[in-house]
Amino acid sequence: MAIACLIFDHLPAFGSTAGGRALDAAGDPSAREFNRTDPSPNRANLQKSLRVITKTPHPMGSPEQQRLARWMLGLLRAWGWKSEEQTFTVKVPFGISAAKGLVQRTGRNVIGWRAGIDPCVYIVGGHYDSKFFPQGVHFVGANDGGSSTALMLELSRLWTHPEHALKAGQKSAGRWLDCDVVLAFFDGEEAFLPDWVDGEKYFGMRDNLYGSREFVNRLERRAAALLWKKKPVRLFLNLDMVGHKNQNLFITEGSDSILSEQFISLRGTVPLKQVPLTVEDDHVPFRKLGIPFIHIIDWTNLQEWHTPQDNLDIVSPEKIADLAQVVMKFSERKRP
Repeated sequence: MAIACLIFDHLPAFGSTAGGRALDAAGDPSAREFNRTDPSPNRANLQKSLRVITKTPHPMGSPEQQRLARWMLGLLRAWGWKSEEQTFTVKVPFGISAAKGLVQRTGRNVIGWRAGIDPCVYIVGGHYDSKFFPQGVHFVGANDGGSSTALMLELSRLWTHPEHALKAGQKSAGRWLDCDVVLAFFDGEEAFLPDWVDGEKYFGMRDNLYGSREFVNRLERRAAALLWKKKPVRLFLNLDMVGHKNQNLFITEGSDSILSEQFISLRGTVPLKQVPLTVEDDHVPFRKLGIPFIHIIDWTNLQEWHTPQDNLDIVSPEKIADLAQVVMKFSERKRP
């Protein structure tokens, strides 16, 4: 989102392994190492996921991002989700001097889905990449990307838990959870150039939202609907920067007003309100095609944003768990 803080004139080659191979994910916890019996958002699980996500910087196209994608796919499959890695190759800008140009990078959206009983699709999504910085800047994005990624991974466990999963022969109650549910972990939300708008300023191209744009471009278009696996997409819930220890969440401008009010009515003690503030994020490609969305982000705790201080010290698993509980309650509500 919006503004970064460093100016640089080149994108050094990624690679922390010989020959550019992905890092081995063997040291990352498997699904067996998570609490699988708790029917509520589990703080220890969230902490475990956050440790993996913040182990090292992982911008789009890096071996570290490939490792992280492989680990998340393993969790999704272990917890009963159909899953796929949407790979895509794009050219990204580097440099804002005379040496500026484009380089090729491979992105990896991680997609999990669970078939529903109603003819509709409910997508919960957010980015899992960390912003690219020059060598020497250790940015892992614990809140900016990491918090929502951990939350969604915990939802993937919960929504196939016996207490929350659809049962054979179950009749529809018209809930969001009766739709096909898609968990979309987007790559490449972050800009490669320092500022969110530098791509347009210096190259005449959008340098951000690579993964969500790719995902939307792959949706089938039929009349006025956009389809995922032959069913129309009815709602996109976009989560980002939701785990700060001083959490203060906004539902931003353009979010569906009726659905936003329903969401807020379930917030309990979670600090959440609608604000007349426009923040570009992964909901933008959905908005452009008329898909209703709710965009939730903390846009007040920005002192560590896009700095090395966005680490585990500023993130609260308890705050993430509280929001996850609200997402679950909302998802169990009847659709309008």
